[in-house]
Amino acid sequence: MSNSTRIPLTSDQLHSANTELQAHMGLRLAKHGRLSFIGPHEAYGILAEEFGELLAAITSNNQNLAALELLDIAVAAQFALASMRAHQLQRQYAQQSQGHQP
Repeated sequence: MSNSTRIPLTSDQLHSANTELQAHMGLRLAKHGRLSFIGPHEAYGILAEEFGELLAAITSNNQNLAALELLDIAVAAQFALASMRAHQLQRQYAQQSQGHQP
């Protein structure tokens, strides 16, 4: 991949990347299950590890491995966001059940 020019991405290319991301998320869920991250510190630890692996792949000029690491980062970020939202809802429900407003 040349870094000297930017090229327009087609809708099909973006859709394909999203499909690949969804498939990678399915693999993650099959391997680790659906239990949320405990909090943002856990998410950060996972993302930091994945970024380190991406840097190693880029440094070694291994584009296939870099693509896999980007998928790992995207899945971790999406899972972290879902976890954060789930915890927010849980707190809101707990407050409402105790008669408090969020």
